Amino acid sequence: MTDEIGRAFIAGLSAAAGNESVMAAARRLGIEGYVRRHTDTDAPAVGDGASGRRLAGRLYDSLLLEAAREVSTALSARGIRHFVAKGVALLGVLYKPGDREIADIDLWVPQDTASQARRALADAGFTEAAPERQGGPDGLRPGRVFERGDGNALTGVAVDLHWAVESVARIIPRSAGGLPPEVWQRLDESGSFPVPAPADHAALLVHHLVHHDLLHVRGLLDLALLWSARSCPREVFEPTARHLGVWRAARTIAELLRRDLRVTGAASVPSPPRGVRASRLAPTMTLTAWLTMALAAPEVDYREMTLRRLLRRAMLLDRARDILGLLADGLWPPEVHVRWRWPAASSAASARWCHVRHLARKLGGRALA
Repeated sequence: MTDEIGRAFIAGLSAAAGNESVMAAARRLGIEGYVRRHTDTDAPAVGDGASGRRLAGRLYDSLLLEAAREVSTALSARGIRHFVAKGVALLGVLYKPGDREIADIDLWVPQDTASQARRALADAGFTEAAPERQGGPDGLRPGRVFERGDGNALTGVAVDLHWAVESVARIIPRSAGGLPPEVWQRLDESGSFPVPAPADHAALLVHHLVHHDLLHVRGLLDLALLWSARSCPREVFEPTARHLGVWRAARTIAELLRRDLRVTGAASVPSPPRGVRASRLAPTMTLTAWLTMALAAPEVDYREMTLRRLLRRAMLLDRARDILGLLADGLWPPEVHVRWRWPAASSAASARWCHVRHLARKLGGRALA
């Protein structure tokens, strides 16, 4: 079944790539290894550098797996509940090393153990990344990025530590509270490190897709493969998705998976909602249209919140009234955020003025935050 998904996904990517080669498009989306493995001509063309990229990807994935096991051991020794999610958690299960670009180890701990977990990572040789790499100020963003290594992209390891959920109803990272207790009770601890139960993992993948406003295409493939290979009961998936604020998006994405990728495991999820927001989002919610959008998105969309991204987020939110929160963050973000965003500003008022000027320059279709 997963091979059928791979073929359907590649067919959609081929249609979306247009004049660009499928491999070039897959490389830009971070799934070149997976696409090569699922095509008839797995051997790369001479001189295109694919063999070197694949080897480097395999080596780095092995490094990430080893680091994830080490981090898990360090946390377990201190009695800290935890799990690894997304890319690293799917290695050796749904992906082979080198299939999928993985940037870091996605690590979760309960809120009340955040300080202990930070100390455990420090004891394991990780240091907190520089403020500009954190995505938000300490005390607002419910997590921190840790790094270990000499800065070399092939040997350094990053851990994205989460102790609470980032609200998708805001564009400035901030906490929406911890995960439901049931998520921690359902962990699969049979492997080298704990991972979420499949249905909880699927909900977290949907949350990640919404948080990145559908640009993280690897997450769509993750979700399709997970939903196809593992049982994700609705009675588990729905409460977690609702808690994360992504039940509306989950219903819409599940429809795409059923229709375009034949993911039968998504059949228990209800049909997408109707209404104005659904109709505005619908043109994007086919596989080819989604991939076309991701390939055509300008680089600034991948770096910053833009008007295009904000409009997509507004269509995805569970509650229409939460759109006001998106607008509030864009127009008048918290003081702690503007001080973090413009550290050279001499005062809070000066930082606020920097934000206003930034917004005025970028509002014409570019960055909002």
